[in-house]
Amino acid sequence: MEKVEIGFLCEICVLFLVMVPFVTAIEELPYPETLHNCFVRQTNKSDSNVAGELISTYCINQYLWVSGRPSWQAPRDSVAYQVIQKLFTQGANELSRRKRATEPLRVRKEYRMLSRDERKRFHDAITKLKERIPDTRTSVYDTLADIHQGRVILQSVHGGANFLGWHRVYIYLLEQALRVVDDTVTLPYWDCTLDYEMEDPTESIIFSYRFAGNGDGKVLNGVFRNWGLVRNVGLKGNLMSKWAMDEILSRRRTHRITEPDAQNRHNIEFRHNGIHSWVGGHVGLMNMATRDPLFFLIHCFIDYVWWRFQQQQIKRDIDPSSDYPINYGSHQHRPSAKMTGFPDYRNRDGYSNHWTRDIYTYQLSPECPQCGHSSWLKCVRGVCVSKARNTRRERNSRQTTSFSQSGNVRKLDNAVHHNITHQNEDPPIVTMKKRAGDIYHGISPVQNTFEIDGKASVDQWVFMPVKVINVKSGDLIYNSYPINNGHPMWNDDIYTASNSEVVSSFLPQHSAATYENCKRSTSGALKIYVRIDGRNYDGHSVEHALTDERLPFSSSYAYVAIKSPLHKPVELMATAHDECGRMCRPMCRFKGNNDFIPCTGHMHIKHKDNGMYASTVADAMLTVWRFENGENIFPKSSDKLVYLSFLCDSKSLFQ
Repeated sequence: MEKVEIGFLCEICVLFLVMVPFVTAIEELPYPETLHNCFVRQTNKSDSNVAGELISTYCINQYLWVSGRPSWQAPRDSVAYQVIQKLFTQGANELSRRKRATEPLRVRKEYRMLSRDERKRFHDAITKLKERIPDTRTSVYDTLADIHQGRVILQSVHGGANFLGWHRVYIYLLEQALRVVDDTVTLPYWDCTLDYEMEDPTESIIFSYRFAGNGDGKVLNGVFRNWGLVRNVGLKGNLMSKWAMDEILSRRRTHRITEPDAQNRHNIEFRHNGIHSWVGGHVGLMNMATRDPLFFLIHCFIDYVWWRFQQQQIKRDIDPSSDYPINYGSHQHRPSAKMTGFPDYRNRDGYSNHWTRDIYTYQLSPECPQCGHSSWLKCVRGVCVSKARNTRRERNSRQTTSFSQSGNVRKLDNAVHHNITHQNEDPPIVTMKKRAGDIYHGISPVQNTFEIDGKASVDQWVFMPVKVINVKSGDLIYNSYPINNGHPMWNDDIYTASNSEVVSSFLPQHSAATYENCKRSTSGALKIYVRIDGRNYDGHSVEHALTDERLPFSSSYAYVAIKSPLHKPVELMATAHDECGRMCRPMCRFKGNNDFIPCTGHMHIKHKDNGMYASTVADAMLTVWRFENGENIFPKSSDKLVYLSFLCDSKSLFQ
């Protein structure tokens, strides 16, 4: 990120901090100081190759954890405590038996390195954990998943030195539960660097029925198809690359790879955040992420990277157990603090050599030329890369779906998910109605969870139009060449703004920032994602608008989901970014002013503001589109009832 953009960001944030909220059709909320401080701090810690969206996501999550916003947490009872204590006791007993018998350590492998039998055993064991505990309303899996919920947990295990150690203990607990079901099972890790190298990582074999199930919307195939999971792979964030892993492993001391000291290029937690965002859906929401078993495979991979880091420390005569950072972050991360959720442990216990010396170790991720002889990997230009899934077979293996006729909620026609057996991991092939995403794979719709405080129901939400304006950067050229006297003009195209002195004077002449895995569509279609986070409710939504990057200027609308303000005013924050991760500038229209002016994007909406939202997307469109005299032809558009807009150009807050 260029320093001129950092300065501009700081100026805008300071402006937002001193702005007096307007009392109008919508009320603007001031920009939170803690959020501003995070933007400045993370921007200064980032290189120019870190997309603004990654910084924005990190800071928004940090702000929500510490802001006092209501954070839903599943009720806990004595069952949860008993499950946790029993697993720790069983783990200690297993360790004692193993030492007496001099048995080898457990070996955690990359997911695609499991044999067919090992993969089936893992899937069967985790499915067993999802079964309801007799005389309760929960399961062992859900009990463990619920540990990673609530503001207290999120504050004490993220954003500081306890991040690595706490999650090491946490994933051990799930692994121990798996071994109670089947003592041959160990938790696999998902090395996403193998997918990063693909032309299209969303097509990875990981997102197939043989492994974790599909990643585009509701999970409808694979072993987790009945779990009510949502994923939106590839919409934002970044998978970790081998270069990024090497950057982490290049450091000697733990404080150089953890918050708050680490530069973002070396920051293992910052890199991990990008993976969560890339998977999206439940995994992209910290308070819900553990509902998807992919959470544990991601954190097993992060633990694998830390294990490799610690192995290098040992070779350098550095004791990993004594390398707990002095600058550990907030007081919840101090080494002597009781480990939240595991009161028999202190934070420093997560750094103990005991875990990887006495209990488990890792099989190294596969490398060329053999790539571990895995059927699911191939060697490409000296690097192991995941094979792609069979897209047609995947579509055929899903359950029948259709679109609801009201709103944008997709629902199951025939949810025949009962009496599932696991004798064969390949699901039956069933006929499926065509979905929009199956007709054209280039643009997939976003599937939101529609959850508020742990309850998923679209009736709790309303939809608000947001206008998006994209301004083309000065150097973009598409393959539509002018022809003069029969000769194509290869250095030009018919859409270029340079053909008009007036238009070109309004456009930025410098190149837009580009980042890893930032790809342009040859069609010119550019997706702008609008993200909504509740400030006074535990809810989140994302929607995209399609703009035309061929043109100097283009606009579109996203109809975003917000909590209904029917019973209580809603406070929210809105941000937007393009598919490369470049941030857009919020603009608002206030009463008495017909123009959009810069604003914070943080809003207070009351029920009496009902002219700006509707209960369905179709009805929300009527705030933009009008039919005169009841006629159903030639609708006219107007943005007079649109109060929030985003301007996406190379002058955006931070690219």
